[in-house]
Amino acid sequence: MERVADDICILDNGRLLVNASLDHLRESYRRIDLVFPFAPPEYEFQIAGVERIHSQGHEMRVFASKNAEAVIEHARDLNAVSVEVAPVALRDIFLETVKEN
Repeated sequence: MERVADDICILDNGRLLVNASLDHLRESYRRIDLVFPFAPPEYEFQIAGVERIHSQGHEMRVFASKNAEAVIEHARDLNAVSVEVAPVALRDIFLETVKEN
């Protein structure tokens, strides 16, 4: 799909969830893996653009559709010992978008 599409629409049960250019999706969506010296509460990362948070002990994975820099800055303010940012594949964008609905 990524080789032939310029624009992407994601539908779920007849509802339009995403309508954006492939370039915009690639630039915007990020997976941010965080490690803290303590177990961080998920409410600390209720930032605009954060679509999903998964935490386990001292580790947290944040799936963001925008504002990745705000998430990273906030993690550093909370003394994160590790911050890793990765782009998100189109398949994962689809799965996360449909999962939240």
